[in-house]
Amino acid sequence: MTALTGFFSQQLLLFEDCAQRTDTAIVRLARTNNYTAAGGILGPGTGGNWMLWAEYAPMVAATTVGLIQPIEDFTNVFARGCDSGNCTFPSSDGASFSTVAISHICEDISGLIRQYTNYSHTSTVLTTPEGAPTRLNYSDHRNYSDFSVMITSTHATKYRGHDLFPLHTITLLFRERFASNDSRAVNCTLFPTVNTYSVKVANTRLEETLLESIPLDFDYPDITTNLAGGEEEGLEWRPNLFALATDYTMRDGIKEPCAGSADPAPELVKHYKVKTEEWDEEGKIHRTSTQWYYPKDCLWTMSQPAAWGLRRHFDTMFHEQILKSNGLSLIEGNAYLRALWRQDPEGRENMTGPPIKGQTSIASIDESFRNMTRAMTAFIRTHGAEGEEGWARGYMWANTTCVYVRWEWIAFPVVMIALTGLFLLLVIIDNWKVESDRLWKSSVLATLFCEVDVERDRPKGKEEMSEIAKSTGVSLEGKSGRLRMVVRE
Repeated sequence: MTALTGFFSQQLLLFEDCAQRTDTAIVRLARTNNYTAAGGILGPGTGGNWMLWAEYAPMVAATTVGLIQPIEDFTNVFARGCDSGNCTFPSSDGASFSTVAISHICEDISGLIRQYTNYSHTSTVLTTPEGAPTRLNYSDHRNYSDFSVMITSTHATKYRGHDLFPLHTITLLFRERFASNDSRAVNCTLFPTVNTYSVKVANTRLEETLLESIPLDFDYPDITTNLAGGEEEGLEWRPNLFALATDYTMRDGIKEPCAGSADPAPELVKHYKVKTEEWDEEGKIHRTSTQWYYPKDCLWTMSQPAAWGLRRHFDTMFHEQILKSNGLSLIEGNAYLRALWRQDPEGRENMTGPPIKGQTSIASIDESFRNMTRAMTAFIRTHGAEGEEGWARGYMWANTTCVYVRWEWIAFPVVMIALTGLFLLLVIIDNWKVESDRLWKSSVLATLFCEVDVERDRPKGKEEMSEIAKSTGVSLEGKSGRLRMVVRE
């Protein structure tokens, strides 16, 4: 019986590992509304950019690592306080938080390439699209092969239906392989955005899913018209080069509307709301705007010093840079172009000497820029103007043991007990108030313990016993309460 009971209890109770929320833990995830980190002032600027700003060294390092040696797992970079390795963050419709980020587009413009051949060499020429009038070319002469990269001027384009003024645009003209005579070209545009994510930390690894990405607006000063009818740039100083006021914001995982106001208030910050914006034939933008006021967490910005410092760094990386081979030894060029070329140290291609084989494609260049912008976004999120106080808050789940009851194991005995109780209830109802003629339903069992008094001789043999049994019924005797069995006529 003990063994049977023990087995039953083991099957009835199920012990499993589970997670229990720990409300005392402080869990945070990196995010920011404003990115302002910049290097020092280099000197006076022009127009709305009153100063020339240097690159911010930590951002330079993040950009370099992202392009040359990308990081796959940002858990330790973004998450704080998730000691158990399992954390969740409150959400609405799957969205947990929003943050300023850097996004990119790489567009194939190989159709703009033109080749010109003479008796000694072939020149490959690329004139970039309207709005970025930069001419890029390289020649194929003897054993030389050039993989050329040049920065272009910034220009307006489209991204997911939104007007976009980029942080910078980089144009690349290249061969996909060392021995290929076919050239390809690509425009890669970088721009600040507001990204919205769903997120969780599971088994010590951060899992983020991008749900929405909206480019920030270009927040340059208005262009005004003087009395003589000419046009000149307004020289009003604005702290941000990019800014956007959104219709909603995420507060502790809850999506709440953002209502702007025309009147200032202590808890609101100023934002220039564009009323009109037009481009003229010379490529100049004409805009007018009004001052509007929003809650701090409804406004997303990148400051002028931060943006101009990044532009300067991209010029250093890609402006008029050439990657080439002398046909016998290593490819020459800076480390950024080498990373884009993806040199294969094991390969040789139709030549002797040290290995120089490499290859690239528009897809691989797009992947390289994605790695770089992920690293830049990580730096922006962890170095926002608000500090860690502005980070998203979550909950940590600790591992514990949970006890579950397997109800199917007790279903059969419960049903049998219920049916037995129902049977007894029906018996009671059927014999209700029948005290003088109570019928003993188990009469055969009763006769094992009590004699049956019959007014005839004791039966002799089986035949007489059978005859008496057929004609005799028994019940408890009257009201005496005795258990003596009597003949019922």
